[in-house]
Amino acid sequence: MTKILFPTLLLFFCLLVCSFQSEARVHKVPLRVQMVLAKVSPLLEKEKYKQAIKILNTFRNEAKSSNDTFHEHAEINFVLGNCYSLLGQPQQARNCYLRTIERDDKHIGAWQNLAKTEYELENFPQASDAFFTSYQLSQKTKAAFLYYSGVALLQAEHYQSSLNRFDMLLANHPDDISLQWKESLVYALIHADKPRRALIFMIQLAKGFTGKKQQRWREILLQQYMSLNMRKEALNLVQKLTQEAPTVAIWWKGLAHIQLQCNNYKKALAAMTIYSYLAPMTRDEEKLLADLYMQQGVPGKASIYYEKCAGKKIDSQTALSLIRAYCDLGRQKLALERLNTFAKHLKNQSIEMARGDILYATRQYAKAAATFEYAAKMPGKKKARGYLMAGYSYWQLGDIHNAEKAFTKTIDLKQNLEKEARKALKQLVPYYVKPVKKNKKNSSDAHNRA
Repeated sequence: MTKILFPTLLLFFCLLVCSFQSEARVHKVPLRVQMVLAKVSPLLEKEKYKQAIKILNTFRNEAKSSNDTFHEHAEINFVLGNCYSLLGQPQQARNCYLRTIERDDKHIGAWQNLAKTEYELENFPQASDAFFTSYQLSQKTKAAFLYYSGVALLQAEHYQSSLNRFDMLLANHPDDISLQWKESLVYALIHADKPRRALIFMIQLAKGFTGKKQQRWREILLQQYMSLNMRKEALNLVQKLTQEAPTVAIWWKGLAHIQLQCNNYKKALAAMTIYSYLAPMTRDEEKLLADLYMQQGVPGKASIYYEKCAGKKIDSQTALSLIRAYCDLGRQKLALERLNTFAKHLKNQSIEMARGDILYATRQYAKAAATFEYAAKMPGKKKARGYLMAGYSYWQLGDIHNAEKAFTKTIDLKQNLEKEARKALKQLVPYYVKPVKKNKKNSSDAHNRA
């Protein structure tokens, strides 16, 4: 998941130097500590953070022990942590914020900045805890702290715990939840395996946003409907989208896939054809369009897209589909030429069987017999059919001996073509065993012998 970024300056650094949280807190700060903070104040205004750090550390080093709460005052550590943070040194800042909290566990500024720093260091569970403490210290009035606590848990992949924070947000601060917050809520619901609960928020996001972000959430909503097998809702949504934005290609592609799920192949073809006019297609999309044309009995169009696919990358399935399209068009010669080309790159049984079928259909029986026998010897599930078709090819040539051998091999393989091979062998008998002609003399002699 992409790291979710916090809005700039939302996470504190407002309690610098003399900008304390309340008058009561100011009165608790010893005078000398106030003097040190007042000394570094102009340096901070001029962004001279290193000089400010030097002064603050000099003061801290005067501590006689680790329990010196005067030189190690919470506000000294807090401002020092802010300086380190502003210099891009989060680890040092973290240590200072932790020391601040050790001396004042209700220092909301330190908790907030610690939360941000832990998040920057990708200590997400710790960041979540610090945000949640900030929320509690704010008397549970600052919804943003609760939201960021949930986000940090989402980043930590503690999805159910993250969802618990978001549920608390929904219960306690329903009016504060922006569209951006709902985006994170949807991610939490999806990752917590609550996709149906996410739908209501996806619909709100798809309606609430505009421009590219709206289109993105409409796509996500459509995908969610399809993944949940909610075909009616998906179809209603995508039909509405194609009407609202007929030049947006993605909606036509979505419509095609939904129509495919509903077995509406003709409508799927129509949608995919419109998509092809609006956007350049990938090879898989071209293959799908070609398959749809074949399914609808338009082999001419199918062959065009199969050729495009073959031009990008050839595979057995595409090659065989293209050959079938050319055969349906009655262009066996072209089909054979393309097969001969494919066979140089695709040496497999299916290709050779397809070549044998065309040779047989065009009465090139000798070549067909050789091709079928070659295919039968190749690895694959079509050995029996290879020998069976070789037998028929030899039979057409009048080569009864080789036909019998091929049919016998078919039977020996004991596959589902055994019955057909036995039937063919029976039909071969009149050609293979020539009957002896009887004459009167032979009949008379046989009768006398009897």
